Amino acid sequence: MFFYNIKDNYTQKGEAAMGRIIRSETADYIVRELVGETEFYRVYIVVDSKTRQELMLKIAPNAIGNGGLDREAFTLREIDAEIVRVNSKYKEKNHTEHGLGFQRCFPRLVESFLVPEQGNRRVNVIAIFGAKQATDLVPLEQWRTREKRR
Repeated sequence: MFFYNIKDNYTQKGEAAMGRIIRSETADYIVRELVGETEFYRVYIVVDSKTRQELMLKIAPNAIGNGGLDREAFTLREIDAEIVRVNSKYKEKNHTEHGLGFQRCFPRLVESFLVPEQGNRRVNVIAIFGAKQATDLVPLEQWRTREKRR
């Protein structure tokens, strides 16, 4: 994966670091910080350089690990298609311009792509509706114990 360092104006291969840019065919993502890591992927906070929207970027640790992110991308696309289908049906049945708003309940896949420079590792870029900052999100498993709240 190529990262573009804004400050020093150069590219290099390697893991993401703050201030670097990850380029896809459609967008440039400025890496803010690593916020999570499992054996299956790493999660970075990134900003779309054009829209300035803060997003989450997930990357597989290697090409062998692409399968999980492939399935995630497929599932998020299917959820989005079902939301469109249900909203359309609802609008038609109820003669209204407004849908049900289900899109707010699920992450939205912005794009998914392979990075040849990194051994064809899979990257998923994900938007979360209503989150002003992706770091405001709390995993469901931590809701009961986060900041000693129950």
